[in-house]
Amino acid sequence: MTMLVSLLHEYAKAFDDETYPTEVYFSLLSEVREARTPEELGNALCLALAWKDGKVRVDASGPFTAKFSNTRYRAERTKPHTLNDEHAKTLTSSAFLNGQPMCVR
Repeated sequence: MTMLVSLLHEYAKAFDDETYPTEVYFSLLSEVREARTPEELGNALCLALAWKDGKVRVDASGPFTAKFSNTRYRAERTKPHTLNDEHAKTLTSSAFLNGQPMCVR
């Protein structure tokens, strides 16, 4: 177990928190978990995909606020294969929120 903990500590030192701000990530996880409408879930997932792409930047005048730290941020456009209009439509649908099977092309 000590070797695993040491390895995790080494990876943590190298983590790029500027490209992948952790406070934004944890805030988005909370938003996904607490989503009550298709729009809330879809918007949180779209922002999470932007985070995954390294497209989220801390920005004092950004339109979004991380829940726990009140850090403001903005999301730049993601890569088209990560998130496009069809993906966003699926992620904000009632069927997706309710866990119904969907066919995505």
